[in-house]
Amino acid sequence: MSNFPQELTDKVIDFGAVDSSEGHALKTYGLVCKGWLPRSRYHLFSTVTLTAEKLASFVDIVDTSSIPILPLVRFLKLLYSGRPLDTLHLARLHLCPNLTAIEIEIKDSRGSSGMDWLRSEELLQTHIRSWSANAAVISCLTLKANIMMYIPVCIVISLLSCVPSVEAVCIQVDGIERGKDVYPPHVPTRLAHLDIRPGFMADCSPLFDWILSLPALPIFKSLKYNEGFGFGLSTQGCIKFIQQTGGELESLFFHMIIGDATALFRNILTYTPKLRNLSFLCHGPAEILEIIPLLPSSTLNALDISVFTHDDPTSWSAIDEALAEPQFNGLQRLSVSSDTKPALASSRTRLLLPLVAARGIIAEPLDTNIRIWTEPFPFEEDLEPGADA
Repeated sequence: MSNFPQELTDKVIDFGAVDSSEGHALKTYGLVCKGWLPRSRYHLFSTVTLTAEKLASFVDIVDTSSIPILPLVRFLKLLYSGRPLDTLHLARLHLCPNLTAIEIEIKDSRGSSGMDWLRSEELLQTHIRSWSANAAVISCLTLKANIMMYIPVCIVISLLSCVPSVEAVCIQVDGIERGKDVYPPHVPTRLAHLDIRPGFMADCSPLFDWILSLPALPIFKSLKYNEGFGFGLSTQGCIKFIQQTGGELESLFFHMIIGDATALFRNILTYTPKLRNLSFLCHGPAEILEIIPLLPSSTLNALDISVFTHDDPTSWSAIDEALAEPQFNGLQRLSVSSDTKPALASSRTRLLLPLVAARGIIAEPLDTNIRIWTEPFPFEEDLEPGADA
């Protein structure tokens, strides 16, 4: 295959990488010929998951490979599943100059041991600081801990302080508690994107309270708050947060089950004058009709709505007429999804909103199961799936 242009070969491998979530195809591509190996490894090692069981074998690959592996790593996932990753092996993987994202996940039925690992300076936080120091910019940090325990907010703050360049933070935990620790009065200065996903009946207000206590608030560009079935335990903390930080907010994903979504948006949308993208959950079309007059119509570019029921033709007709008003001419995207018929979401929306459909702006929902955990994290969309180690 020596006469085949390298640019075309790379394109073929790039397309294959998109459909190779487990990396099997990429491993096969690397065996075709020497010309296929560099691009295959570029994708195969762009994402690396480190576990206690497989960490040593990955270190061996790094040490014995004829091609430098660590410069290929862009997304690093640290998975705790009952015992910590060997700190000496982790220390041999610090030189990842192109690393842009770190994800920390705990899968441990004994929750407390996982939290000890998160809290540990020696076992975890020193390594995160080293990766941050050796990389040009680590812009994304994710923490997942489904251990049926609240995590002290001081642990979240300590992890954030390890990555001063972080711009986007995703926290998916069973809840956050205040604790008795003294919190440092600072936050990464580049932090602009916050994605909070509490567990069932969980509360993350302590995190919002801490950010609002800072002497200088970060300038947030996007907030994703997906409480699933949390029933609004963090509502007041989140509303207060938006009221004080929403001035520069451009994207808001706000999904929680509450009794009066109209009242909620009346409390927050007046504080988001630059909002361009809005996604929210409500009970039905009658509630959408009440929310429309509250929308920042002059700036709104995309509107994604998840409802429990589509039924109510009269309200849909009124919604169609309201969105056809001149102040919504800037709207470029509209989607409506429902738990009852997610597969028919866009086609049914076109029938319910003919005036909007005529503008060609109705789109597929962002996620057909949008009120439960949604993937991917919006700021990881450029990260390709890769290798487990």
